[in-house]
Amino acid sequence: MKPSSIDQSASDGYLRPTDIALLQASLCDGDEARVAFRRWRSMTDFEGNHDLGQFRMLPLLHHNLVRLKIDDPVMPRLRGVHRYSWCEARRRELMTVRAVSALQASGIACMALKGLALSQDYYEDAALRPMQDIDLLVRIETVTDTLKCLSAQGWKYPSTAMEGSIWQRKLFFATEKSINLTHPDGGEIDLHWYPFHEGKVDPVVKTESVAV
Repeated sequence: MKPSSIDQSASDGYLRPTDIALLQASLCDGDEARVAFRRWRSMTDFEGNHDLGQFRMLPLLHHNLVRLKIDDPVMPRLRGVHRYSWCEARRRELMTVRAVSALQASGIACMALKGLALSQDYYEDAALRPMQDIDLLVRIETVTDTLKCLSAQGWKYPSTAMEGSIWQRKLFFATEKSINLTHPDGGEIDLHWYPFHEGKVDPVVKTESVAV
């Protein structure tokens, strides 16, 4: 049971029957979840590859099956995926703490978005909200200093973002909303200066402190 590099469930914009069964088995209660799990089980090849979307749902499936006391020969595999997801989440959180601490020490304010913010307050277990990267939001006027700060911590970003004239860089920051940074240790940060594709102005948002 390994994740495929291609998320086939999202390739055409439609959920497949196996996707729907997995969602129901992971989120529903009682007999509805049991029937959905059996249906998903019958459609799934556990010796082959899973698309990334389904693989990321497996910790939540395992959590729900344990809660409902559903036993199945595949449970040890699901438990292993859950453990793998938990370890990956903790590794990313540790790297995030280091990055955020460096930004704070430089006087740069940032805000957690998406999975990181949700996982801290709304999930019982970090494994239940797998993330490929960490999403952070900074003010657009601090992006250059943010990139310099994170670069000093070993984070890498496409050089094209800071190449060219000052006008070319201004155009990049005005037309894009984020940039992806990678770390040699395997971490990824999606650094945002706009939280939405459509938003080119600072939105009015309600924020909450999140401990990471």
